[in-house]
Order: sequence, then C-alpha cells, then structure tokens
Amino acid sequence: VFIPTAPNPTSGFVAVVPKKDIRELDISVEEGVKFVLSVGIINIKNPEIKIIENNLLNGKRVVLTGTLSKYTRDDAKSILEQHGAKVSGSVSAKTDIVIAGVAAGSKLSDAQKLGITIWDENDFENAIK
Repeated sequence: VFIPTAPNPTSGFVAVVPKKDIRELDISVEEGVKFVLSVGIINIKNPEIKIIENNLLNGKRVVLTGTLSKYTRDDAKSILEQHGAKVSGSVSAKTDIVIAGVAAGSKLSDAQKLGITIWDENDFENAIK
C-alpha cells in the first residue's frame, strides 16, 4: 500500500509492506518496491520510501469482541489485515491479542482465562498509527 506523504503525490510515498508478503514472492522488500515502480504501477522518480517493519500487529492472531466506538467490525478487520494481522472469530491458545469494545462477551472472558493480551480501542489506535 502506498500512501502519499505530501500534497503533491510525486514528492514522496510511504510504503506499508508486510515483510511476509514480500518473502512469499522470494524477493527483498527493496526489490519488491523497485519492481512495483519499474512496471509503472506508480511512476515516480527517486521516491522517498519508508518501510514499516516494526509493526506491532504483523503476524499476530487477533480477535475482535464487543463494539468499537470509532470503527465498524469490518473496518477494524480490514485495518488489522493491512497491518499484517490474522483476524479470527474465536479465541484460542493461539490468539495473541483480543481487542475488546463495549459489551464484550464470552470472547473477553475466554481471553482472560487463557492469559491473552487484551487491548481496548485506544490500544488498537496506538498500534495502527
């Protein structure tokens, strides 16, 4: 995903690329960015590219429960997936994080019993900044 860093899109982009996606292609992150630029998907000369590798959510198994005030369930799921998380509908021992909104139910209590990290909406927002 390429995000403009300035009002003029040709002046710079931030590339948000989960490392696992590039590895599946068996090329480095830098090679992947060069490829995208070379095939004309984005035609920019010498862009400034920042690759976010230290993403708290990349590779994590996340469960959503309850209602978030600023995000629909589908929006939150999409954001999590864009950050490299795997979103599941149920809590298990393999779950890394449960994001609990208002009126969280049995998923929250299951996570507490298993000692799984529980985030509220603020924790979620801080992770996706």
